[in-house]
Amino acid sequence: MDFFDKQFYHNTIGDWAISLLIIIGAIIVTKLMVWFIKNIVKKLSAKSKTRIDDLIVDMLEEPLIYIFALGGIWFAVNRLTFTDQVSQYLYHGFWFVVILVATWFIARLLEALIKEYLTPVVEESESSIDDQLLPVARKVIKYTIWILGIIIALNNAGFNVGAVLAGIGIGGLALAM
Repeated sequence: MDFFDKQFYHNTIGDWAISLLIIIGAIIVTKLMVWFIKNIVKKLSAKSKTRIDDLIVDMLEEPLIYIFALGGIWFAVNRLTFTDQVSQYLYHGFWFVVILVATWFIARLLEALIKEYLTPVVEESESSIDDQLLPVARKVIKYTIWILGIIIALNNAGFNVGAVLAGIGIGGLALAM
């Protein structure tokens, strides 16, 4: 037991081992979630009459798995003792990644909704202008979501995004002209 009491970067080797076991446990639970979603939730959503629940389950599956795995890693790392500066870096880095995963989910969901519900309407219409505008609108929506997500993530990570927003404003003005 003397081995587990040795200090290593302000934590005992036992604390590091417990954190590692928590991370391994989070990965195992994440794998169980994948199995549960694929074998139970998707079958239940396939039985419904609407298609929207199938889309939500498909689009939520991967981001939810990443967020759950990140939560396990955060719990494991958070129980360890670090200097204040390292703790701040870890905190901001964690929220940066969580916001990017949430942005990924929103972008995926909107893309799937547009593909499922708006594309058939556009294809059935007689006008050709909507056939040309739909791909442009899809890209604008996707890029807008990602830009906003990155700005929010950078803001939560402690960066000053005022200059970035000013640049986007000037770029938008130039595009409008």
